[in-house]
Amino acid sequence: WLTLRHYRLGPAGGAALARLLPSVGWRSLILADNFIGESGGAVLSVGLSRNRALTELDLTGNRLGPKAGAMIVAALCPPGGGGGALAAAPIRTLRCGGNAIGDGATETLRTLVAESPHLQTLIMRDNLLGKASAHALARGLCAPSCALTELDVSWNLLRP
Repeated sequence: WLTLRHYRLGPAGGAALARLLPSVGWRSLILADNFIGESGGAVLSVGLSRNRALTELDLTGNRLGPKAGAMIVAALCPPGGGGGALAAAPIRTLRCGGNAIGDGATETLRTLVAESPHLQTLIMRDNLLGKASAHALARGLCAPSCALTELDVSWNLLRP
């Protein structure tokens, strides 16, 4: 476990953690409200793609934006699903609310939901997700391999 909530790590802190992720055995990484930002999130996604141990990741309120948000979701996708050959820790819980991801991660979100055999909880509230994300998530939820039991997409723009 590593819990670093509300420490204002910023992009440099996100990058430092990214360098550690391939070699540590943490099962849980809690980084809520650290202002990691888009540049720190992009670097963090590389470390996440090389980690095989994480089962819980909390990146709530880090101002990741659409590009880094999509990169992080892709890094957590199963191999061949969108994250590349090295991807996929057995992530069970992903909390990524309040990051203004928008519809930038639409297809990678669908892949994560549809093809991640361990993913049970996905919290994506308050991310400016729109109609495209709603349709992609619905397709992912209908996949036979979807293991999700909890999905929070409140406070988004999912109107018909």
